Amino acid sequence: MAKPHLLMIGGWTETLAKALDAGFELSYLGACTASDSFDPRLLKKCYVVRETRIDQIGLCLSIARELQADKPIDAVISFTELGMETAAVIADALKIRGLDLRAVSQTRYKDQMRRVLADDPEMSIPWKRLEKKQDLLCFYDMHGPAIIIKPVSGAASVGVQQIKSREALCAVCDELDSSTIDGLMAEKLIDSDRLYSVETLTIEGVHTVIALSMSQMVGHPHALQSYTVVPPRDLNNETRDRIAVLVKRFLGNIGLVDGVAHTEVKLGSNNRPYIIESQTRVGGDRIWRMVELTTKIDQIGLTLRNLGAPVSIPILPATESVAAFLYLLPPSGHVKAVCDFGFLDRNECVLDHSNSIKPGETLDPVTNATERRGHILLHARNHEELFSRANDLYRHIWVEYDNGTVWHPKLD
Repeated sequence: MAKPHLLMIGGWTETLAKALDAGFELSYLGACTASDSFDPRLLKKCYVVRETRIDQIGLCLSIARELQADKPIDAVISFTELGMETAAVIADALKIRGLDLRAVSQTRYKDQMRRVLADDPEMSIPWKRLEKKQDLLCFYDMHGPAIIIKPVSGAASVGVQQIKSREALCAVCDELDSSTIDGLMAEKLIDSDRLYSVETLTIEGVHTVIALSMSQMVGHPHALQSYTVVPPRDLNNETRDRIAVLVKRFLGNIGLVDGVAHTEVKLGSNNRPYIIESQTRVGGDRIWRMVELTTKIDQIGLTLRNLGAPVSIPILPATESVAAFLYLLPPSGHVKAVCDFGFLDRNECVLDHSNSIKPGETLDPVTNATERRGHILLHARNHEELFSRANDLYRHIWVEYDNGTVWHPKLD
């Protein structure tokens, strides 16, 4: 019996490996260069490989049509932020299994998501698509002093700025002109330094919450994270339930029928949850891996197998471990010396780590997720052990600058 043919748009080592393990004949469109997260040797096991930019929707659709004529495609998938819309358009155009075009489009574009939720009083947040500086000034007068501006279709927190004073507003306006303000929107800021994410799997319109995470936000006015932990350690059952109910209703509102979603939530006054953003993909920054470690639920594998026939979601076990993804966010300056990160390889709690800080280089300020200088993935039995191990590791991680200062990361 012939294997079902799956087209994957972008991805990383584990997504390709899981698709091959699930029994698919796999074709791939995307980057083919080796990296910490991508092993190109797996491409040798693919039926067709085409190196291309996955956000070029028309080109990818044209390639998919050629491939369809050669070997019919049964399904198309993407787990990457820039590839989801491409995969959804291909699925819709070729009438095959894949991502829901409506749900993908309504979450890929943040202004569209706000429009969808505008009529729901429990989900609406004041917002405005910006066309000129006066729009921003008027929005601040109505909804300030705490607002946030962000690109409508941005990723990795690039271009996101929080504004909490008129002085900060004026500074932002000085940087904007008619070209840079195009594509931006403003929202009322839910002013909390804790960002929760809800990882879900939807099968035939039934939404199941798989796990929650909590990210500690730092770096004002930028939206950076110092660490992410799965599961959170500070949510009571009542608040968890309120978040879960809101997210499930949200997924229904955007029309998600099948697939995963990563939905970000903040708590406002009286612990009221607010939907901040959502993407129809697994959580990045190894959240998907931390979910696997702590719940034993293979979110990616289940999503792939559901492309063939509806799958049953295993009963969610009680969480028996915790995991954290720690980010290296060194301050700016000229680096004189850096510690040897090799000691992390000998720590049983460290599953993965990276570092790009080098002696002799000048570090610029970190303003978004693409500029972070490394990470550490930790796994432990409980939160107490996890944070104890993290603090111990951080005492041994240092960067010395030419001016004599020494930086150690810390858990904010």
